[in-house]
Amino acid sequence: MRKLKIGLTGGIGAGKSFVGRIFNALGVPVYSADDQAKRWMVEDPKIVEGIRKWIGEEAYLPDGSLNKAFLSDQIFHTPSLKEKIQQLVHPAVRSDFARWVKEQSSPYVLQEAAILFESGGAKQMDYNIAVTAPESLRLQRVLSRDKRDMDSIRQILKTQWTDRRRNAHADFIIFNDGSRMLLPQILEIHHKILSLRKNSSMNKSDHFITLEDRYGAHNYHPLPVVLTKGQGVYVWDVEGKRYYDFLSAYSAVNQGHCHPRITATLREQAERLTLTSRAFYNDALGPFEAYITRLFGYDKVLPMNTGAEAVETAIKLCRRWAYDVKGTAKYKAKIIFAEENFHGRTLGAITASTDPTSYEGFGPFVPGYIKIPYDDLQALEAALQDPDVAGYIVEPIQGEAGVVVPSKGYLKEAAALCRRHNALFIADEVQTGIARTGEMLACDYEGVKPDILILGKALSGGAVPVSAVLADDEIMLTIHPGEHGSTFGGNPLSCKVAITALEVVLEEDLAQKAKVLGRYFRERMQALAQRSELVHTVRGKGLLNAVVINDTPESSTAWDLCVALKEEGLLAKPTHGNIIRFAPPLVITQEELEVCCAIIERTFEQFEKKHTNIASNLKIQ
Repeated sequence: MRKLKIGLTGGIGAGKSFVGRIFNALGVPVYSADDQAKRWMVEDPKIVEGIRKWIGEEAYLPDGSLNKAFLSDQIFHTPSLKEKIQQLVHPAVRSDFARWVKEQSSPYVLQEAAILFESGGAKQMDYNIAVTAPESLRLQRVLSRDKRDMDSIRQILKTQWTDRRRNAHADFIIFNDGSRMLLPQILEIHHKILSLRKNSSMNKSDHFITLEDRYGAHNYHPLPVVLTKGQGVYVWDVEGKRYYDFLSAYSAVNQGHCHPRITATLREQAERLTLTSRAFYNDALGPFEAYITRLFGYDKVLPMNTGAEAVETAIKLCRRWAYDVKGTAKYKAKIIFAEENFHGRTLGAITASTDPTSYEGFGPFVPGYIKIPYDDLQALEAALQDPDVAGYIVEPIQGEAGVVVPSKGYLKEAAALCRRHNALFIADEVQTGIARTGEMLACDYEGVKPDILILGKALSGGAVPVSAVLADDEIMLTIHPGEHGSTFGGNPLSCKVAITALEVVLEEDLAQKAKVLGRYFRERMQALAQRSELVHTVRGKGLLNAVVINDTPESSTAWDLCVALKEEGLLAKPTHGNIIRFAPPLVITQEELEVCCAIIERTFEQFEKKHTNIASNLKIQ
């Protein structure tokens, strides 16, 4: 059984030693890093020599024991001494701790885990306990065992971590106010630890899920899996189980998780310069702007952070172009959006939405929007008759709607209609761009160059938030200094990472891989549809695909299937109640894809046998 690691920490006088002794008495072994550090400061000749050299002979009493009061005063008045002593003592403590751990059964307690916090000690623990107490009681306890005056002790307490800082790392907090309630608190935590010991593999995930539920806003509904590591097409949960990732963070990690070239660039630039704001020039933004504009064939780029920010930028550009170039009357500009779209969660984006989940309860909304059916050229042409229309913002493939692919020729004719009516054709390629659909851009399938191109997600390979809006001078130069921007937009870290991320896509020919493997995936899923009444439709382009389930949008069937797939080692996410999107990283190999197709087929077939009512009662006509 895996050993549970419990960290126990607390300030001077908080009572952590007493708590540690109770845990020991209850059969949970305790390693006191603080006590062991003091032991090494007496027993290790090299450490003793260093302390005598830096602090003096007064650091030790005549019997060779530590002069704790003198040592504390010296460290307090000379902080650099603390760092020197830690460099000597901590390696010895860590080595001794590692040896001790091997001798223990699960669980065990590391008392004074703060001594290892410098190397991420809190994160190394499964659970952390913080002992806190009122300052008045802490002072009394320290005074009872220390001959220093109260003012000097107060000063020492101020140099320690605050209770708030300690508690931020804690999963359990023990409040030691000197009352009889201390022991019940310890016993309750001990009982929980024993429960965790019985089923530690399940409860570790439960722990993190509980933390999110307790302290985080409830604005997402994730699958019940807690991920801790990713590499290529794989992710691992906190229990060590490996999964194939078939969501790719909504197509943000097209280049695969933690691509070595991207992470190397991230690390190198993070150690050099991360942020300047746009108040100053930096030596990364210009090269990025030159690279991306040449790559996609535009005069200018306006870098932002998230896809939603980029959409907002495009909306502002479209309106400003209408007033400054087209000659639309002030504040009369209108923008057309396709129904069932998803352009983000900002107020500007949800105003365009036709999904009540996105917009309900957030009005009043932004004026000047026109909504038309997707993939309907007649509706678009009718809307463009309005002379105040400035542009049409559209996804080349509607991802969140369920990977809805428009009719062949729709994008090309839509762009032509916009030109004919002096309106901008704006493509939101945040999810479809950067090789996901089998071309660098989904618009490339029809040879369409949008007037404004919106990119995001895979622009950084999932390493940092980066988005971009590209347009030619006639559009981009309508915005002047001070009229639009972002503190983090165009920061050196993002710019360097984005260049490398784009280079990876090109040099590894990920668009072609997506095209070939996407075709194979759809063939396998269509074959599954032929023999399974559970599958209604298979659609997509490249490695952006969806399987429509033979049930209603209000059902939980797609969710239940995704949970079943998780159990088989493959992660996907439903969009609506009866659609599952399948979008693995583009670095997936043919062999890996074949394994994944087999997992999907097996899971669907087993699910269908178990839920025969679905197969016998088709809901989609």
